[in-house]
Amino acid sequence: MTGYIYPIPYTAARLSRSDCANPGLLFERYVGYRPGWSLKAEGGDNPKRDALDEVIRANGRLHGPQWRALRDGLLARWQQMVTAAGASIADKTLFKASPVWRFITGIGRNSPLEVGFTFDRLYGLPLLPGSSLKGLTRAYVLWTWADELDVPLLRAGEVKARHKARPRQLTPLEQLEDALITADDDRRAQKLAALRQDAAIPGNATLHAFPEDEFAARSLLFRQVFGSTEGQGGTLFFDAIPEKVTLEIDVMTPHYPDYYKPGGNDWPTDWQDPNPVPFLTVGQDSVFYFAVAGAQQEKVAEWLRSALDFPGAGAKTAAGYGVWQPAFFAVASEWRQAVIREVNPTKRRGVLEDVETGERLRFSLDDVEPRDITPGKKWTCEYRLEQADEHKIVRVRNARRP
Repeated sequence: MTGYIYPIPYTAARLSRSDCANPGLLFERYVGYRPGWSLKAEGGDNPKRDALDEVIRANGRLHGPQWRALRDGLLARWQQMVTAAGASIADKTLFKASPVWRFITGIGRNSPLEVGFTFDRLYGLPLLPGSSLKGLTRAYVLWTWADELDVPLLRAGEVKARHKARPRQLTPLEQLEDALITADDDRRAQKLAALRQDAAIPGNATLHAFPEDEFAARSLLFRQVFGSTEGQGGTLFFDAIPEKVTLEIDVMTPHYPDYYKPGGNDWPTDWQDPNPVPFLTVGQDSVFYFAVAGAQQEKVAEWLRSALDFPGAGAKTAAGYGVWQPAFFAVASEWRQAVIREVNPTKRRGVLEDVETGERLRFSLDDVEPRDITPGKKWTCEYRLEQADEHKIVRVRNARRP
């Protein structure tokens, strides 16, 4: 990005490029520009990709010792907060998850780089807002119950026709939602009866024979967890924050830019110039913490895990983004001092010895941070024990030569 000018004092601009470990600050505030700067790539010059590369380099600085302490402090405070609210490792309402592939958060936000991204304001780390996780879980439960009761999802044209009708007509899914959030028994029974009479409901639908007392119980559960216009929900959905995060550049390429222009009349023809648009994603090597607490927290955590797996979180889920793989864990110890006694790079294994107790533990080189360092014999390090499902993991960090 040679030749770029920043709209901030020179010293701040220099520090922002060389030492800034806040990717969000670079992405949202310190994007470089120069006279005539444009988001459009010309020849070999792609200023948008250059800016994204700088954001990724800043994220890499978070793996250094100075910034890792800051990140670990954030994770410790977050765990104290969620456990104080009632989330627990034991009942799996506090868990980790990693993207199966790539994940995008906040793609629709305003951004100087055209395509948005959601960073934490203070630390510059990617995050999934708790409000988004609540909306995802709520939608998943509604769709699941609709499928169980044979309440159909209408096609886009049918939905549009109902919404344009005078008076406006609700779709079957909207009627089901309306009945679920209604607390008054008589009004809910009326809405359920109207839904059963909707022409889109099949004659053999499970909904017709579904007991009203069981539907009332589901309505109460739905309102207890997610709330309604008559009262707030009793379940807390916390922001999901990363333990480890990688950022990667992906590209989407509209092949028919003239066709997609607002008010454009051109057909999607093959002679139009494709327009590659680089954008930021979270890589599959990332690990995030998730937590819920409050009303029905074990059931809600199970819903959330299912929702993360299907349909997935974030943007472009229909294209394979945003599917997550949950993992349960328990931290068995705090970080402790150790000396590495054996290293086998071929088998990706090693043995460390606790400085105080003399206990020796085997570890995998895949569990050493940062990943690009292979420690040697007699190196000092820090380690801690984690339990992931039924497997014990020895995490190693800050490995240094003697």
